[in-house]
Amino acid sequence: CHILVVHWCPVPRRIVESASDLRVIATARAGLENLASDAILARRIPLIHAVGRNADSVAEYTVGLMLAESRNVARGHELLRRGIWQRTYSNTHSVKDMRGSTVGIIGLGQVGRGVARRLSGFDVRLVGHDPFAEPQVFDTYSVERLSLHDVLKNADYVTIHVRLADDTRGLIGRPELALMKPTAYLINTARAAIVDQDALVEALTLGRIAGAALDVFEQEPLSNSSPLLKLDNVTITPHLAGRTISGYSKGPQIVSKAIFDLIGGRRLDNEILVNPGAITNELERDLRSLCR
Repeated sequence: CHILVVHWCPVPRRIVESASDLRVIATARAGLENLASDAILARRIPLIHAVGRNADSVAEYTVGLMLAESRNVARGHELLRRGIWQRTYSNTHSVKDMRGSTVGIIGLGQVGRGVARRLSGFDVRLVGHDPFAEPQVFDTYSVERLSLHDVLKNADYVTIHVRLADDTRGLIGRPELALMKPTAYLINTARAAIVDQDALVEALTLGRIAGAALDVFEQEPLSNSSPLLKLDNVTITPHLAGRTISGYSKGPQIVSKAIFDLIGGRRLDNEILVNPGAITNELERDLRSLCR
């Protein structure tokens, strides 16, 4: 084939190297974990992914988790189902309105920006860290630009929205958790490996932070032996943040539009096209010829 489009289906190196007619590869998801990216980039095949397909879904869910964890929504629900009318929790003496709180956003990509936009009505102070975001992004979304150290030190809520890469794996470990307030909450709807889980469990167990809300885990499904299941200051959900009908339909829409734009010689957004340097005049001519 000349154009290969997948979603979760793996595209290993052997396919990339043996499919000599491939001109474009696209995945209808935001991540590239199922693709042999190095091999694709080495062959200079344009690589398209559906960045932002579920950004709205994840941003909405993130705000929901902030409220669910800090206000004991899930814990209260579960206890009441068991016939227990409990109004006192581990964070009872520090529960406050979100108004006036400081929310730290780590990663100002589409999801992080979506969280900032949704929190604008909560009358919170927004601070953020993203070494790759342009200054105007922070200005547009009224986010005060701080170092990672200062975000962690100042925020009442820390929410993570960075991609998993070599430089973000373990980004939040013991030293970083130690910077957080004992009344602060950590929210992770990005990738589990960005946070050192052992360090997080330790911080939660010892009360070094007030709580956490997690939608992602290094082992999925979450093991029944996970220490997270024994903690009373964590809200956990089974990787649901991006699971909406809207999010699923946007992936194919983004990818198909990008492919038609490419065939039509129109410029693609660099967020969607991983390797803009792979687009050459020769490639554009080939695609127009093949698709007549």
